[in-house]
Amino acid sequence: MSSSNNTTTQARRNSIRAPKVGHKKSRKGCQTCKTRRVKCDETLPECHVCRRLGLTCTYAYVDGTPAVKTKVEDGSTTHIKSSPSDSHGYADMASIAPSLSAEPVQSHTLDESRQRRFTELRLMHHWMVNVSRPFGLTSPLVWRELWYDEVPQLALQHENVLYALFAMSATHLLTTLPNDREEILVQARLKYWVWALREQTAAVTNLGSSNTDAVAFAALLITMNALVMLQERSLEPYEPPMEWLEVGRGAFAVLPDIEKVDEHRGLKILIETTEPIWSASAKLDLAVDADLAAVLSQEIVSNDDWSDADTVEAYETALSYIGSFRRATTVDGTAADVFLRWITMFPFMVPRRFTDLVLEQRPRALVTLAIFFAVLGRTKALQFLGEIGDRTIARREVHAIRDVLPPEWQVFMAWPLAEVDSSPLIAQ
Repeated sequence: MSSSNNTTTQARRNSIRAPKVGHKKSRKGCQTCKTRRVKCDETLPECHVCRRLGLTCTYAYVDGTPAVKTKVEDGSTTHIKSSPSDSHGYADMASIAPSLSAEPVQSHTLDESRQRRFTELRLMHHWMVNVSRPFGLTSPLVWRELWYDEVPQLALQHENVLYALFAMSATHLLTTLPNDREEILVQARLKYWVWALREQTAAVTNLGSSNTDAVAFAALLITMNALVMLQERSLEPYEPPMEWLEVGRGAFAVLPDIEKVDEHRGLKILIETTEPIWSASAKLDLAVDADLAAVLSQEIVSNDDWSDADTVEAYETALSYIGSFRRATTVDGTAADVFLRWITMFPFMVPRRFTDLVLEQRPRALVTLAIFFAVLGRTKALQFLGEIGDRTIARREVHAIRDVLPPEWQVFMAWPLAEVDSSPLIAQ
């Protein structure tokens, strides 16, 4: 096993927090905490530990009664207690996915017909010619081959990948028709989007060696599509991009440890190429990121509880990740898809507590999110996924956040606003 493999695996494990030792055993704790060897508080239907870390919380028995049985690949069964975080958030997303777009879903669209076959052929052609090949144009050959070779092959065998690919291809295609959005294409995209989430939920529930690659690549496609669809959402009144943050949490949670993946598999390449991000510093570099550290100032009036260790950790972890991402953008010659990996991994690398603070629209959390979007705006990574025009996702989100912040927090918006309004894109 290589040193690089060890580093990647350990970094991923550390991002979910290492198990504590010497704790008192919990006899009725959830199966997830028992596996991780940490003390469970036994809260039902979901313990606080799993809730905070965004893990699937499973109980073998609830109130003396066996939990729901779910089949796994080898024909045996596992006892799973359903919870809001099951399937890494995909189940909830299937019901709210249409809110990412202003277009309503119509049930009669996409019946089995000549029109559907034509639409799917069109979307696959667009993926092969206009999405997958340019996507990794500046990357090594092995990375490019993942998207125009391996992913389409997986799509022919797994419907979660197929529908996720169609949804993303449709999103990209719709950006080429800004003044003439085809109704059939709009409806098709939303249908495939919802179907992708539902099929992904089922695949995660039955995760095994035969579908691990498909689940991982479908998760990435779903996350990237959710991100690009932010350009279509209404920002009045402003609501944080929770759909993207929630579905993004599941993308990398389904990746196995690298030593369990065979050589020469696409999944191996995918995990190895994210290693620098897993290894990103967990602490702010005060010499370089003094402006980010200033966001943690307790002198500003806020409703943040600084006696709560989870809250402090949430802000520090999010800002340290953003600091590492910002430093990565200063490296000459970095491929756009490397930046895209930094962007798509953000929802998973930050603690769930930070996502909760964003949902509550805490000013400090919104400022942190604005800084992230400003760093995102330094790159042209999203152009490979279909973002076009001057009103970029980064610019829209930063301005929308500025408009809802209290006066005392506006000082922290100077840098994000300057970045999205005047800074040129990084040359690739």
